Amino acid sequence: EPVDRWCRMHRDLALALPHVEVVQAAIGSEDEEGAEVNALDIEHIARHAQALAPRERKQLEWDLLYLQNMSTVGCTHPEIPGIFERIERTCGFRPEVSRQPADVWSYGRLARTLNFGGCEVLMIDAEGFDTRILASVLEHCRAHEEAWPEVIQFETMGHSDNLEGRSVEWPTIRAL
Repeated sequence: EPVDRWCRMHRDLALALPHVEVVQAAIGSEDEEGAEVNALDIEHIARHAQALAPRERKQLEWDLLYLQNMSTVGCTHPEIPGIFERIERTCGFRPEVSRQPADVWSYGRLARTLNFGGCEVLMIDAEGFDTRILASVLEHCRAHEEAWPEVIQFETMGHSDNLEGRSVEWPTIRAL
């Protein structure tokens, strides 16, 4: 998880679970130090939400459930501008995105750092960065055959194709 507030929240929970680590890093195709992560500015939204009527606040909370998981590295998720416009129309303010530094790790670096040989199920929902992560998984698992997950689930809604500006989802599926 590259967003600091989510890492802080989950660290205490992870202490009670065996073999669980919380790592503050995005996973990508290659290692990168200090990448820019765009995340929802929760403090900004909380200040404005206090003044909303209950009905508007309920709709805002619903939108936030969806938006909180749309942090991206180096760009803004393509659905965010439309959702921000709707919030501005219905709630009278436009949410903001904060930018914070985070490292990007390859799947291989994650495996080396946490000393794991693989996983049974790999689930990826990375807001268009899925195929970049899978490229890293492919590279690592081709070098370490025992590391292949038995099941890989990732999002194929065209987000990766749009982000890359070309078809990458079907070629990734074929490579798997």
